Amino acid sequence: MTNKLKFVPRADLIVRVPFAVQFTGQAAPYVGRSRQMLPDGSWGYPANREPYEVDEDSKDAARLRTLLRRDESLWPYDEATAAACGVKFVAVEWVDGEWVPTKQSAKLKKVANEG
Repeated sequence: MTNKLKFVPRADLIVRVPFAVQFTGQAAPYVGRSRQMLPDGSWGYPANREPYEVDEDSKDAARLRTLLRRDESLWPYDEATAAACGVKFVAVEWVDGEWVPTKQSAKLKKVANEG
């Protein structure tokens, strides 16, 4: 069974889905983002709650690994993906439509104060 690598978008950066074919008039596909109408009536690409998954041995995964290391435009969603990409794992969480690093120190303080 092939392992899945999971990626989520970083900050307001967009990464096109590798090797995706886009036809005239068609919205571009982006990793971990979907085209949605925003509250102000404009169109945007907010982050999805679910990570973007690819097979570890696919050419898509190879391209996303390169972009993650070179441009830092994606977060590895889990430790297995970070290890496969050769980068340090940073835990992330979905907050207000974007993926951001988890504030672990605040959680640790809370647990320490509860004891």
